[in-house]
Amino acid sequence: MIDSHCHILPEIDDGSESLEMTIDMVNQAKSDGITHILATPHHYDGRYLNYASDIEQQVAIVQEELDRRGINVILFPSQEVRVHIDLLDHIKKGEILFADLNQTYLLLELPSDSIPIYFDQLLFDLRVNDIQPVIVHPERHEILMKNPSLLAEYIKRGCYGQLTAASYLGKFGEEVQHAAEQMLDQGLVHLIASDAHRPEGNQRYLMTEALKKVEKKYGETTVFDLKQNAKSLINGDPLITDFHVEKKRQKRWRLF
Repeated sequence: MIDSHCHILPEIDDGSESLEMTIDMVNQAKSDGITHILATPHHYDGRYLNYASDIEQQVAIVQEELDRRGINVILFPSQEVRVHIDLLDHIKKGEILFADLNQTYLLLELPSDSIPIYFDQLLFDLRVNDIQPVIVHPERHEILMKNPSLLAEYIKRGCYGQLTAASYLGKFGEEVQHAAEQMLDQGLVHLIASDAHRPEGNQRYLMTEALKKVEKKYGETTVFDLKQNAKSLINGDPLITDFHVEKKRQKRWRLF
């Protein structure tokens, strides 16, 4: 299983505070069934600046330590990018990391309590450049959680939704949990990720528990599709969007 969003790199954002904490998180991820991790530190969110080259260097250092310790988990460099008006220019300058090497999928974070007035134009510009935004944790966004129809509009315009496992399990409160469940019901969620920041508490690895809840309500095909989408994200392949349709699918996983 792949985790497509976490803060596992040490000492660069509000996630892991040390290399040893990172190792603890990786071991926890492995115990939770994770084999590959997309490391996505915050970038340009008003607190943290983590440029592409710095993240790639950090991932190489951590991967070397994992290999040295015999921990069989693979890390990939990426970012959780806060939307900003100069984002397209920063992409062209090579400062931004995508979820895939084809530069198709970009993990985007909105300000927690607002949607910038330039966001519609930014989405248009990204799509013109064949970039498909993945809106992370929309269930925790103050506006989207109360108005899932707005998220649906963004999805119609080429975006995808990525849910946090802990949100779906109620770790951030009933209101967030309800929003997560509503978005899943409406087919607005295409990926579930850990968004892990710590090896303990509400921001730990809870992927298996969340997917068991998904399977109980929607069936194993939906779980399969969510896992497949995480692989497709990293491969730069099209994502499955017709969720909750119980039908046999030809297995087409071709990770890396």
